[in-house]
Amino acid sequence: MQHDGRITIETHHKHVDQMCSLLGLNLLGMDQVDTTNEVSPEAAKAFRTRVGILLYLACDLPHCQHIVRHLSTYSTQPMVKSMTVLKHLVAYLASHDSICISLKWKGRTTGLFHGYNTSIPGESVMEIFTDSD
Repeated sequence: MQHDGRITIETHHKHVDQMCSLLGLNLLGMDQVDTTNEVSPEAAKAFRTRVGILLYLACDLPHCQHIVRHLSTYSTQPMVKSMTVLKHLVAYLASHDSICISLKWKGRTTGLFHGYNTSIPGESVMEIFTDSD
């Protein structure tokens, strides 16, 4: 909680560090061209593990949710290009680990668009928005 009533939600760096370690990712070597045509069964397993971690973290990474969803569609058959995209995403997360969500609390019965009437003293309201993705 911040002093002005905002709550800050930040992804713990250990998850991104773990993905970098598991991928053998050296941020300085990301510009090297991958000339292989398909990933090995071991690489496919590693791909699925990393995408699983990203799916777990996706609720805290709204700026990455679309690409995480896209990568998850390759879980059954990861390709070289999807592995390259995964490496770039992990590199981005590793070098931008201080990006976080900041929410400001406006009161117990104040929503984003309007206020709510509650019948129980001290009752709070939680307003939730969602999308099919």
